[in-house]
Amino acid sequence: MLQNLMTGLSVLQSLAGKSPELLDFHEDLGSLEAASKLQLKALAEEQQAVVKGLEKVEQELTASESDGPVSEVFRKTLKEFLDASGADVRSLSALYVEVGRSADALSLYFGEDPAKYPFEQVASTLLTFVGLFRKAHEENLKQIEAERKKALKEAEKEASQDRTPVKSKDGGADRSPRSPFK
Repeated sequence: MLQNLMTGLSVLQSLAGKSPELLDFHEDLGSLEAASKLQLKALAEEQQAVVKGLEKVEQELTASESDGPVSEVFRKTLKEFLDASGADVRSLSALYVEVGRSADALSLYFGEDPAKYPFEQVASTLLTFVGLFRKAHEENLKQIEAERKKALKEAEKEASQDRTPVKSKDGGADRSPRSPFK
């Protein structure tokens, strides 16, 4: 695991040196966490329930035609509802088909078979990767800052040693080039 972490750190360091603009790629994936919680199977079931519900309303409209003038207002209202909601349901169905295609395309993009590696797994894996990537990047930044502070301390230590008078053999202050007492 330590080897993997070190490899990840060096990959990030290389990326930071060559293409630092890529280090914030996760900002382009703002909806990834919400997407990782989607259950496409549940969405499909809900979409099918809406379609079946609309079909039942259409059956009610057909059945009410034999009721005569008693249900004329009901039929008119039902017809208006069907006209408006029918377009919405068709739009919903088209959106669901597009979501399915996009989910499959995402799996394929990462070299996975959508039937064996569904969208939910792909999104979860991506979310995990982004989290680990960000953590490794933060660790790199901390390491760089620690190294910078260490180098600064060492430079201060060297500078203070250069200013410290060193007594010569005869007891006077050292007049060597590094001594401030020339």
